[in-house]
Amino acid sequence: MLSYAREHCAFIDLPADPILTHFQDSVTDMMRKIGLVNADSSKYLTLETFGFKLNVDGVSLRKKQIWTLEQEQGDATIYLKSHSGTYLSSDRKGNVTCDSNEKDNEKKFTIESQADGKWALKNFYNEYLGGKTDELRCVSRPSKSEYWFVHLAMHPQVNLLHVKRKRYAHLTQNGELRVSETIPWGADALITLSFVQEKGKYALVTSSNKYLSRDGSLLDGPTDDSLFTIEFHDNQVAFRDSQGKYLTAVGQGNMQSKLSKVGQDEVFKFEDSPPQCSLIGHNDRKVSIKQGRRNASFKIILPCSII
Repeated sequence: MLSYAREHCAFIDLPADPILTHFQDSVTDMMRKIGLVNADSSKYLTLETFGFKLNVDGVSLRKKQIWTLEQEQGDATIYLKSHSGTYLSSDRKGNVTCDSNEKDNEKKFTIESQADGKWALKNFYNEYLGGKTDELRCVSRPSKSEYWFVHLAMHPQVNLLHVKRKRYAHLTQNGELRVSETIPWGADALITLSFVQEKGKYALVTSSNKYLSRDGSLLDGPTDDSLFTIEFHDNQVAFRDSQGKYLTAVGQGNMQSKLSKVGQDEVFKFEDSPPQCSLIGHNDRKVSIKQGRRNASFKIILPCSII
């Protein structure tokens, strides 16, 4: 679950406005593409490939369920661009369409984030987007079907950088998730963001397939204690647990929930996890880099095996 609320988090810290400004500057490309999951039905907002037909029938996040957030500089409202390049739109009567690639006022929406991380999307006429199956409308008062969970449409495997410590989270040999690695090298630094659709929240899964709990322990499977709301502060993230407290790094860097307010110690950054491999030559020896120089005792002959 993602949150962009003024009180509980802000996409960008603003003195009076809870919504997004300078969106293009503050958000990385990997976080602009999202899926919208209806809080009532747990189904995704979908634009079908043919006929520009909208519905809330998607059961998983695929091409037809991906929406790109766009914002013009100086404007607090956002546009939702579909996979076909058309924009979600709502007219004065509350009718919802997505068949035009031209921007205008009826394509604008305002994000109203709730304390639990859900979004309400208010159109230009101050009505809220919602509905079931293929009955999408904007109405004056939001009910459960007018709230949405947000699913990041990014590769789920990332490196996680603690902003203040300038260290990466990784799995230690003692089986702890600790913020202490200067270079995210190897499988131990790989974190999988596992989205639990029915809860609208995320779990942090280590390379050993263990789930980080709010107390810092690693569990065999997801529980309420291992599910977090992802909140955004500029291009940084914070993880709020089921008790309203935020993950941080304590002591030697062990990750656990501690405080109920976001400060410098509670923010992280997502980074793409680059592909890593070993190169093995015809003589079954691995290519080696030592102290910045090529190890001359190894000979590289292609083709190589990648493991």
